[in-house]
Amino acid sequence: MSNNIKTKLPLTFDIVVLYELVVGSIETTIGLGLIIFGEELQELYFNFRNTGILDSPHGLIITSVQKYAPFLSAHYLFIGIYLFLVGLTKIICGIGLSQRKRWADYLLVGLLLVFLPLDIVGLLHHPSITRILFVSLNIVIILYLTRDKIVKHILNKH
Repeated sequence: MSNNIKTKLPLTFDIVVLYELVVGSIETTIGLGLIIFGEELQELYFNFRNTGILDSPHGLIITSVQKYAPFLSAHYLFIGIYLFLVGLTKIICGIGLSQRKRWADYLLVGLLLVFLPLDIVGLLHHPSITRILFVSLNIVIILYLTRDKIVKHILNKH
């Protein structure tokens, strides 16, 4: 049994590869930024909060900072390491998929399955269009990468 996927794959497969590489790169960059600059960001947040800049209830950026910055500043190192490792795993999956490696299918499906329940709970607690799209896209990727295995399993049962 070969470790490579031998058949010519459609454009949708290339889109999955590109998506994982882009998302992995963004997550890795943000994670690395939090690891390196987390203390400075925490200090900047406290300075903004103490000067009253964040007291205005208007504006998307200020509202977002007020909502997420306290948690982020308290846990920036953990979040940074988490984002860095998950992003790096997605980049590895994207590279493996682009080289048609079978292990990359399993690694990506496993990664998405591990986080899917957390994503669904997050969606149920804080529904938004972005979360719906993100969860839906991850489900589609899981189904896309496992479709041949599902069809073979169903055909073998009947």
